[in-house]
Amino acid sequence: MGSLSQPLNNGSSGDAGCKPEQDGLSREELFQKGEGLTYNDFILLPGFIDFPAEVVDTKVKFTKTISLNAPLVSSPMDTVTESDMAIAMALNGGIGVIHHNCTAEFQANEVYKVKRWQQGFIINPIVMSPDDTVQAVVDTKKNRGFSGIPITASGQLGSTLLGIVTSRDIDFVPEGSHATTKLKDVMTRFEDLVTADKGISLKVAQDILRESKRGKLPIIDKDKNLISIMARTDLRKRGDYPIATLDELGQLRVAAAIGTREDTDRKRLKMLVEAGLDAVIIDSSQGNSTFQISMIRYIKATYPKLQIVAGNGNYSVRRDRKFVWATLADMSVS
Repeated sequence: MGSLSQPLNNGSSGDAGCKPEQDGLSREELFQKGEGLTYNDFILLPGFIDFPAEVVDTKVKFTKTISLNAPLVSSPMDTVTESDMAIAMALNGGIGVIHHNCTAEFQANEVYKVKRWQQGFIINPIVMSPDDTVQAVVDTKKNRGFSGIPITASGQLGSTLLGIVTSRDIDFVPEGSHATTKLKDVMTRFEDLVTADKGISLKVAQDILRESKRGKLPIIDKDKNLISIMARTDLRKRGDYPIATLDELGQLRVAAAIGTREDTDRKRLKMLVEAGLDAVIIDSSQGNSTFQISMIRYIKATYPKLQIVAGNGNYSVRRDRKFVWATLADMSVS
């Protein structure tokens, strides 16, 4: 295919009042020709710029309730998107779609890694009891990547906060004593903690954490029961990535793909939702099928707040009425 660029005529010659010749081809002319195109066949001609780059708004809607600060979505392929890519995409304003060419357990854990990477209020923290051992903290650090763990009377969220165990508390416990040393003997006790009351705003909690210079800020109710926790590491991450795609709790957003098999994919979806999934992508070679329509209706009935992206294929309201009506409520159609 030859060059698509036309000579520029700015009206400085020829008959006065003549309309200048168009520079290049409009998008309508380009695609109405019906010719095959590749990336090497054309370039985008820049227009006149009278504004700085920082005022450009690239925000787009991914679904009805999820906005992206950058129009970037990574593919649900096993060579493209797992937790590392999904984290990178969300930090830079986009979103990653974790593939399903794996076990449901593996995929759900990848979603969990993204949701735990950066958080505001951690509403489901790992909690231990005073009778648990240092070995349990060491194992958690190895498997989850962190060791700042609140200690409550029952070892459960919602119980009386007694203290916190961090790396500083266990660094000098001999390795041979990990399995026998109780957390109640090494934890930082409640009296030495900085805490905040239930109902505090995210901004005020962040200010307290910043001013106190502590690693963790437990959120408690009037009876000193643990409600949630905030981590200083997340506060640093937030400052480094100002356009990150976050949910209402300050966690990175993540999507994941599933198929349309009634038995296995519904079980897979349950695990993904429990891990904190924000949006599900139905990965199918033909979107307009009874199997995808059935899955869409199941998801909307079972998880009404979960965002859905369906496809793929080319749709028209007249030809694909069933698909369109199944998807109208809150979805994007790929």
